[in-house]
Amino acid sequence: MKTFVTLLLCIIPVSLFAQVNNEILRAMDNYDYETVITLIEPDCEDSLLLVTKAQALKA
Repeated sequence: MKTFVTLLLCIIPVSLFAQVNNEILRAMDNYDYETVITLIEPDCEDSLLLVTKAQALKA
């Protein structure tokens, strides 16, 4: 039971990140750069998200 709960708690953050990342990709596809900048947190350290944010700021 402990293992199941631990596994569940590990999966939830990954799932939530995937949903936010999907929204970011959808906003980029729709050229909605303001939404992209809003969705990416200022203290983000993920290199892919930082590149995406830079592309949105550049556009």
